[in-house]
Amino acid sequence: MSRKEKDSWEKVDLKEKQITGCLKEASIFRDVPEKQLAELAGACFSFFIKSGGYIYRRDRDVPYMVIIYSGCALVYIGFEGTEEMLVKIRRRGDYIGEMGVLGNQPQPCNVIAQEDTIAVLIPKLAFCEFLKKNHNVVSALFQDLIGRINQSSRKLINTIYMEADGKLAYSIARLMVSAKKCEEGMYITVSQKNLAMASGLSRQSVARVLTQWKQENWIMTRRNKIIILNQDAILNTIVLNEMK
Repeated sequence: MSRKEKDSWEKVDLKEKQITGCLKEASIFRDVPEKQLAELAGACFSFFIKSGGYIYRRDRDVPYMVIIYSGCALVYIGFEGTEEMLVKIRRRGDYIGEMGVLGNQPQPCNVIAQEDTIAVLIPKLAFCEFLKKNHNVVSALFQDLIGRINQSSRKLINTIYMEADGKLAYSIARLMVSAKKCEEGMYITVSQKNLAMASGLSRQSVARVLTQWKQENWIMTRRNKIIILNQDAILNTIVLNEMK
């Protein structure tokens, strides 16, 4: 980790009970008794990462797995000579880095804090020892992996065949899962740049579709926010694209 990256990290002293509660919210730990989670929590560390700071850097070793305690992290993937694409948005209770830890492989993605974020770090050795005693967590990891593979397959198909409005609607629909309530309905926090990366479109195409949706009163936009006014219309756009 470079000096600049270290400057964006600051150790936070969360209580063991707080860390245990966060671990319990992760899908892979939901069936683990609280006593065992408390033991794992005792081996964890917690850090505050400033907005824009790197949680993981691509092609570097992964000595820890991360659970998001608060805030939001963006996961970008890209290959040499290609532009990075936003593939995941991670919030409280979501985990990152498990494949790098288990596979002894460098991190394949850049993971960046979209906003000020607190992350719980599970050291590699502690996580691997925990798995030996908790086979149900291994099963949960496989189930999540299968789900991600299926989702990636659907996204690939959509990226190939959908038109611009369908691709954008699909990306926004995925983000609606973590939408927050507001006076007008609900909103998602995402920039047009990240929407373009997530949907495989140019920023100009994203701006054009969003402008059209605003004119039709489907959405409102604020800085790095999209307020959803007509969720059914956006979802119907996906259906109509799939029927073509």
